[in-house]
Amino acid sequence: MDGDQTSVRGIYSIEANAELKEQLNSKRHFINLGGSNIMETTNEGAQALYNLTMNINSDASKFTDPEF
Repeated sequence: MDGDQTSVRGIYSIEANAELKEQLNSKRHFINLGGSNIMETTNEGAQALYNLTMNINSDASKFTDPEF
């Protein structure tokens, strides 16, 4: 770490939350005018889904106990 800091402060007013909810639920954010899906799964997303569903019982020796 080089000492840089970032701060994010959201606006939580009722109006802002209502506008965000309206935008997120709008179909225009998911489907373009041609009817195609705008949001596509990237290679990283596909790899993450694969890793979450693969069978890890075959080689559990790679895992260690978590330290808290």
